[in-house]
Amino acid sequence: MGQKMDENNRDAPLDLIRSKERELAGRLKDAENQAKEKVAAARRRAAAIQQEAEIAGQGEAEQLYQHQISRAREATAAINDAGRREAEQLTRRGEKHLDRAVQIVIDSIFPS
Repeated sequence: MGQKMDENNRDAPLDLIRSKERELAGRLKDAENQAKEKVAAARRRAAAIQQEAEIAGQGEAEQLYQHQISRAREATAAINDAGRREAEQLTRRGEKHLDRAVQIVIDSIFPS
């Protein structure tokens, strides 16, 4: 019986070490699982942020597009107005000289 007790006493530290190893392995596994959960949550949050940024970017791009279209329409209207005014001026100038031009044509066809 003495020998059995000596073996138990010798194995006791080894059992304690094994027990601690199992405990530490469990804690390590828990920490690993928590880390994986945190990484997954961070990835989900990053995806949500990216989606929000894309939506916001699309909205801003649409606003910029509409602003540029508005500016282009204003510029087009200004160019059209300027062209119409210039055409009107040329028409008035032509009307002032129409009688003279007709007379020149008549004189060239029917010389006196």
